[in-house]
Parts: sequence; C-alpha cells; structure tokens
Amino acid sequence: ARNASDVAVWMRKVHHEVEAALQRHHIRKIETRGDCYVCVTGTNAMPKDMHHNQVVRMLQFAQDASNTLRTLFATEIRVGISTGPVTISFIETHQYAPTMCVFGDTVCTAARMEQTGAPAHVHLCQAASERYAEETHESCPPLHRMMVKSKGLVPTSFFCCQRSRFLCDGEKAGSVVLRSEEARRNSAGAGALLSSVIASGRAMAYRRRSCTDCS
Repeated sequence: ARNASDVAVWMRKVHHEVEAALQRHHIRKIETRGDCYVCVTGTNAMPKDMHHNQVVRMLQFAQDASNTLRTLFATEIRVGISTGPVTISFIETHQYAPTMCVFGDTVCTAARMEQTGAPAHVHLCQAASERYAEETHESCPPLHRMMVKSKGLVPTSFFCCQRSRFLCDGEKAGSVVLRSEEARRNSAGAGALLSSVIASGRAMAYRRRSCTDCS
C-alpha cells in the first residue's frame, strides 16, 4: 500500500488534471464532496457555457477526464449525468468562508447514476440521453432498464470513454451485461441488473476511483 505522502501527491495530480479539463470544456465546478466532484452547466457562470450543448460538453469533459487519468495515473473514474433544474446556494459559517452547494432531484439522480456505475463509463439518465440526441440531432442512444436505488427500474444509457461510443444491448459495462426492457421480458429467470450511471446536462457527479491500490 502507498504511504500518506504518496497518496497526497497522487491526489494533487489527479485534481490538477480534472481542473484543467473543467476549463477546457467550460464546466462550472460547484464543490468537491470527499473524492467526488459536483459540476454543472447552463448557469451562465462560465465563458462559452452555452445552452445548446450542455449535455454534449458534460459528456466530452467526462470522457476527457476519464481517459487522461487512466493514461497518466492508471486511475479510473465513474461519472453520472442528469439534466434538469438545480438550486445553487451559499452556506455561510462563522469560522470558514461561505460554501457553495447545489440541490435538487437532478443532483440526486446524477449521484445515483454514478454510485451504481462502471469504471471508465459515463451513465446518463433517460432525460440526459434524450437531451444529448436533441443537441447532436441524432437518434437517442440505446436505453437499458437499470435498477437504481429509490427510483426502481429506469431507462439509462452507457457511454464507454475508451471506445468513444454508447453501448448497445448485450454489451458489458464493467461486470454488468446491459439488457433492454424487451430483452429482460424475454429472459426468463434473469436476475436484476444492479448497475447504472447518472448523467445530466445541468448537473454531474464525478467520483475518482483508483484501479491500483489507492481505492
């Protein structure tokens, strides 16, 4: 196992690369929660934070960060995206500087997506998938029925950062084989699928996950 000094150096380098990716794709960071980044688009707080490509930029940022961290530090991340309204607020304290926080079901959905996601993949909720199709003028990415805590079975899509494409029915995201609703109905006795990733054009949860010995 690595000592505390090595872990601190590794974390500093990882955060440096993520911050650079945020700037390249004009994404607004709201806060960090432990090893999780919380970011948004569409708040007009960043230059070139345009309304017409919110989900596209968030997905590009996630892919950029994922591939960079894997190449430089053998570190893999899970990303969840959801789209919808959010509330941003400053929480004041007597001892520390005000803390900026973001709230809403959009944030919770993105968190659920990330928590049940797969390394090196981006998990988008149905609304984010449909928004991506609208922004790119393409058909909606393949949707798979996934079991998400507190939401039940919901349609979601997976984007593979390494292959730079959305996954189709029957492919694997991590250890989970993706199944559409039709495939689930036709598979007698199939177990519940317990993996999903969250996504949003307005809010994203980012979690760093090491594939070495720093998890």
